[in-house]
Amino acid sequence: MEASVVFHKGKDGKVNRITLKQNGNHPGTRVNTQEAPAIDPAQFAGRYYSPELETIYTIAKKGDALKLVHVHHGEVDLTVAGKDKLNAPWWFIQNIEVVRNAAGAVSGIKVSNGRVMNLWFTKLPDDFAGNGK
Repeated sequence: MEASVVFHKGKDGKVNRITLKQNGNHPGTRVNTQEAPAIDPAQFAGRYYSPELETIYTIAKKGDALKLVHVHHGEVDLTVAGKDKLNAPWWFIQNIEVVRNAAGAVSGIKVSNGRVMNLWFTKLPDDFAGNGK
């Protein structure tokens, strides 16, 4: 199947539209790119508890990497996918949505994969488990 692309220049000489010719004409319009906001991965660090699973996952910044850590599953690298979105490579945890309270502080996460949507994990206080300090 043959395909071709036609680039359409505006009066200013810039290409603002294209047409893909394959099984008919499929027009496209240039969109303006936006600079992604700087995201500090350290803001996600903490321990998160799921009452439903009765387990704790930790998000930790190690060097330049953001890690998801579990006592039985080990650790994996997390990818920052957006302002409050993280991705993990495990089949049982793939997408993490960070939830904030009214003051903007992280209060928990919602975890999803192909079978589970928005499984709630509460962010534990930093002094949880009686560090005694």
